[in-house]
Amino acid sequence: MSPTNNLANQGAAPVTSRDMKLAQQGFALAYAMNHNVFLWGDPRTGKTHTVERIGRERGVPVATTILSQTEMTDLDGFPLRVDASEEELNDPAGKAAWSPIPGMRGRYVSLVRLPPAAATTMLNAKEGVWLFDEMNVAEESKMATAMNIMSARRVAGRDLPPGIRLVAAGNPSESNRAVNDLPAAVAARFIHIEWPNRAALAEIFKVEREEPLPAWTLDEGWLESSEVKLAGLEIFEFLQLNPELEHKLDPDEVSYRGWPNIGQWLRVRDIMGASKLLGVPMETSLRLIGGCVGTPAAEALYSFRESATIPSPEQIIRNPYLLREMGTANSARVMRAASALVIAVTKEPTAERYFAARTAINDWLAIPGAPKDAMAVPLTDLLRCTPTSAPGAMELDSVPAIKAFAADMVASRQALEFN
Repeated sequence: MSPTNNLANQGAAPVTSRDMKLAQQGFALAYAMNHNVFLWGDPRTGKTHTVERIGRERGVPVATTILSQTEMTDLDGFPLRVDASEEELNDPAGKAAWSPIPGMRGRYVSLVRLPPAAATTMLNAKEGVWLFDEMNVAEESKMATAMNIMSARRVAGRDLPPGIRLVAAGNPSESNRAVNDLPAAVAARFIHIEWPNRAALAEIFKVEREEPLPAWTLDEGWLESSEVKLAGLEIFEFLQLNPELEHKLDPDEVSYRGWPNIGQWLRVRDIMGASKLLGVPMETSLRLIGGCVGTPAAEALYSFRESATIPSPEQIIRNPYLLREMGTANSARVMRAASALVIAVTKEPTAERYFAARTAINDWLAIPGAPKDAMAVPLTDLLRCTPTSAPGAMELDSVPAIKAFAADMVASRQALEFN
């Protein structure tokens, strides 16, 4: 038995530094969410290797397009002119059903695109990974074409299946002087992951075993989950307190990665919600958040989350007065607590829990000068909830503040419909 095989069979310790593990976990989370990813790292540090690993471990095809070595026709297909009858052109299932040009002798000419090999693999797969490697080394025209494919999820006039993951990889300017700058508008379309400068030697030489990448998966409707909704409310409160971070473009920057803007904050919401659903370690999600909005904004959000605690739904159910004790100075935080409360009650709508939530919201609305609009969504969701074994639950005489606010909301809606 060779020394190499002996080491492998003795169960050597799982490989990789902490930074590599965080990068790999971040990529696995981005894969689960199906967000576009940009992997940044020096040449030959294992970026492509990890993309191929996730395809291998999940049993899905991986296609790699090296942009710096690719012709334009190998990106978006080869244009082909075909003759077709008018009936064929108007057939929705026909492959030549676009760009009809009147031709001679009553025939029609159509321009179609034959998809390249990588695109054909992806178009025929239910799930897979398409890697655009050396993105920022390629000519700008090729980079723009690849970006158009990743943004529109279309290639050669066809839609990519929903399960296809799109990944870009590139080299930082410190390691490759031939790279192109990444404009801010392009950078804002990715989650950026910094790849550690450590080649994936373990798999190549079979000296150590690698840990499998996390096999995280999300249900189809995960974006509608309460975890994602509450994450959005948390970010809303954070940006209310830090408006300068809502959209912060540094004019001195030439090449961008993650920077704060509304599109990236929506990705942060998804990361926070998915991390909650999957039990992802905080450090992994923090690194990924930094890849969306930059490290300073991510650290500011982390500090806010550490300090901006709210009473849990169960605490408010046990003591409905806790919501009133939060006061009115930070209505966004109160809205977050009330929304979490209503979500918890909706999941377990017993009469006791329902009436406790109703009491809590009524007591807060009764505070003089309370910004009542903060309760519009939580109260509407609560009133739509039907508690179990609660006769007369819809009667609002015992909660006059809710009754008055509900009447105001109905009047406002009617006025909008009338206008």
